Amino acid sequence: MLEYKNLSRRLTKNMMTLLGFEGVFKLLTVVLAVPIFSGFLKLTMWLTGYHYLTAENIPRFLTHPLFLICAFFLLMLMVFYLSVDMGAVIYNLHRSYADEKTDIFHTFVFGLHWALKLFCGRNHFLMILCLCLMMPVFGIGFAPALLGNLLVRDILVKRLAYGWHYLVFFGLAALLLLVLFFRNMYAYVFMTLEDCGSREALEKSAGLSKGDRKWDILVFLLAWITFYLVYAGLMGVAMLIAVVCEKALRPTILVNSLSTSLMLTVTTVCMIFVAAWTAPASCSCIGTLYYYHKQRKGEAVPETETGGPKLGAPFRKEHRPLVVALEALILALSVAICGIYIFRTYRGRFNPNIEGLHQLEVTAHRGASRHYPENTMAAFRGALELGADWIELDIHQSKDGQLVVMHDSSLYRTCRVRKKVWELTWEELSQLDAGSFFSREFRGEKIPLLSDVIDFAKENHIRLNIELKPSKEEKGMEKRLVELIQEKDFMADCVVTSQKYTAITKVKAFDEAIQTVYVMGYAYGNVASLSAADAYSINMSSVSRRLVSQVHNEGKQIYAWTVNRRFNIEDMMERNVDNVITDDVSLAKTIVGEKRAGNALHEYIRWLNKWFR
Repeated sequence: MLEYKNLSRRLTKNMMTLLGFEGVFKLLTVVLAVPIFSGFLKLTMWLTGYHYLTAENIPRFLTHPLFLICAFFLLMLMVFYLSVDMGAVIYNLHRSYADEKTDIFHTFVFGLHWALKLFCGRNHFLMILCLCLMMPVFGIGFAPALLGNLLVRDILVKRLAYGWHYLVFFGLAALLLLVLFFRNMYAYVFMTLEDCGSREALEKSAGLSKGDRKWDILVFLLAWITFYLVYAGLMGVAMLIAVVCEKALRPTILVNSLSTSLMLTVTTVCMIFVAAWTAPASCSCIGTLYYYHKQRKGEAVPETETGGPKLGAPFRKEHRPLVVALEALILALSVAICGIYIFRTYRGRFNPNIEGLHQLEVTAHRGASRHYPENTMAAFRGALELGADWIELDIHQSKDGQLVVMHDSSLYRTCRVRKKVWELTWEELSQLDAGSFFSREFRGEKIPLLSDVIDFAKENHIRLNIELKPSKEEKGMEKRLVELIQEKDFMADCVVTSQKYTAITKVKAFDEAIQTVYVMGYAYGNVASLSAADAYSINMSSVSRRLVSQVHNEGKQIYAWTVNRRFNIEDMMERNVDNVITDDVSLAKTIVGEKRAGNALHEYIRWLNKWFR
């Protein structure tokens, strides 16, 4: 242990150089990664003939041959980037081990040289494959931010809900990756420092820590725990700052959503910081362990060969001013490019927005589902009492063709009956208890008929968002719904929504006057061109100002779901969405009321702050 600590201190000689290199390298990465990925996605969509991406068509897009080809080239670009980063860290550590100073320029040149050699040389397929398999482990710093993403978390939860075998599959895949990582993690070090071929480097990597691999696992385990603690600490500080600002400054600062903007900014910086240092920190662990195992086994460490072709020498003292000037120029260019990128990204925030004149409407998701059992008359009455503008509900079709209000096709979650809706008649469905799952207080609450809910809505002058969830067993559901809406003369006070574009297309074919909404978990591209949709209901994580403007320019509306937190609701208001779908109607109506209550002077000063911020 003491030997390892002494070695770690020795390898920090060029720590400031490494920090400088990583700062510039990752700054350029942040600036260039988004436009490169965006360009890649747009090019791929253009090549494959897709004008938009939604949850409905993305599986076909991801399996398209042209997408797979483009994804392969993007993967190779990521491997090249990783190899530059690893080579730079290895060079820095090796100079420190030889007790020699180095500079950012040579650090970058060495990393670039070996990345080019990897891709331009012969018989390096195994090394490239090895780096591909190692990337998920190097990217472990992204895990906290990735898992914190609502969309990603929802996808994982849905997948795991299908059965334990998914959990076993992911667990075995992760275990396999870790085994391959710890067996081959020294391969690139051997390739760069000892000029080995791919196969020889992989063999030497497997043998270097053989018999003492527990030390490697312990070091990396501590490193990964540190990453999570740092991320949690930074996020905790960010949230504390946001809360303090909200409590202390909200009554006095006339800038809308100050705490929200601050939280988003600080959390984004935290995510980038942790993610950016995953690969170099992991590679530093690998390099340190490489020297540790070499010393432990009494094997010779390659010399730096000052002036030789392998590592090269730092600039001489008389050239040092030139190096400093070059490094300063690189840093200045990086900051300038970053500034231009940020300016272009957020420029739209300061333009006058006519669509901002509209007032946000609140939709009760499955009724007031935070306080009442979802999709029941109790929830709908609660939504009315809380002042909701709309009620969102879901419908299925019974065995005898009745349209009933129920979110799941299965009756088990809310009624504890292991049957599908279409397997029972309305008489059988009307006997079920749809309230006890939520609370004993609502025992005996029944599944409502859509016709009864429409009557309730007409009596109380509240509008309905009716979501179709058709399946193969529920034939003619769209036609029955249109006929019911026509019978009740309810066209002007409802919208028909669905995650299946074909469903709203059929509704439009039966009655052009009925307003339709296409529901999307995420969206990209020209979604506003979908002619059968009069509006779009989109997961809040995909709602951007550009998308809102695009939809509004087509004369259509955009809804955001499911928006349950104060800062999310305020953010959707800032983005000028037309409607928020929420479980917490009380909170949403309170926030809307606060915004509307502001006097003219307050609104004018807030508008000026937007322009001169």
